[in-house]
Amino acid sequence: MKHAYPEEELSVDEAMIPYTGRHGCKQFIHGKPIRYGFKLWVGTTRLGYINWFEPYQGASTNISQKCKDLGVGTAVVLEYADVLRSKWEDLKFHLFFDNFFSAIVLFELSEKQLSGTGTIRENRISGSSPYDSNIMKKQQRGYYDYIKIEGTNIAFVKWNDNILVTFCSNAAGVNPLKSVKRYSQKEKKFIQVQQLNVVKLYNRNMGIIVDRSDQSISLYRTGIRGKK
Repeated sequence: MKHAYPEEELSVDEAMIPYTGRHGCKQFIHGKPIRYGFKLWVGTTRLGYINWFEPYQGASTNISQKCKDLGVGTAVVLEYADVLRSKWEDLKFHLFFDNFFSAIVLFELSEKQLSGTGTIRENRISGSSPYDSNIMKKQQRGYYDYIKIEGTNIAFVKWNDNILVTFCSNAAGVNPLKSVKRYSQKEKKFIQVQQLNVVKLYNRNMGIIVDRSDQSISLYRTGIRGKK
C-alpha cells in the first residue's frame, strides 16, 4: 500500500500461495488452480496490482474485532476499506467482490461513504425480487428484474444469462443498458443480449483481475526449500 497508486475501482478476493509442506495455516480449496497452500485476502487494481493483502489465519487473522463480529466476508472488505480510508481520506473508491461476501457489507460501506458492487447468493437475501427465480429462468436471455431498499441507495438486481445471477450494489444499477453479442448454445449462433450497467462494471473489475495477479506472481516465483 505504501507505493500503490490510488485507483477508484478496486476488487477484493482470495489468492493462494502454493505450499505442500506441513503448516497449521495451510489450506485446501477445491476447484482452484492452486489447491494447497496459504490463503490470502487481497485487494487489487484493475491491472492486477496487489496493493493490500492479509494472510488467512482462522480466528487469529489480523482483522479488528469490530469487523470480525460482522462475519468473515464482511470483515475482510471493511478492513480493506479502513486501510484505504486511512491513506486516502478524501478519495472515492468503488470496491467489487464476489458472492462469498455478504450484502451487509454494502450498508457498512455506505456509512463510510464508499461504493460497493458484488454478486450475492440468493439464499442470503429475502424478497430481492417480486419474480420467482424459477419463473425468471424461463424468460429470454438478458431478462432482468430489480428492487431497491427503501431509504437507501442499495439495489438488488437479478439478471438471466446462461444462469440466473443476483447482483447487489450501492453505486450501480440497471441503466444505462447495453447490447452485447453472446453465443447461444440453443440456437447455435451469436445473438444480441441485453446487458445491465451493474453487470458491465462487475465483469470489468472481477474474475480475471486476481487471476492476472496470480499469473504475474507465478512468473517471478521464489523457490523455498527447507533443510533439516
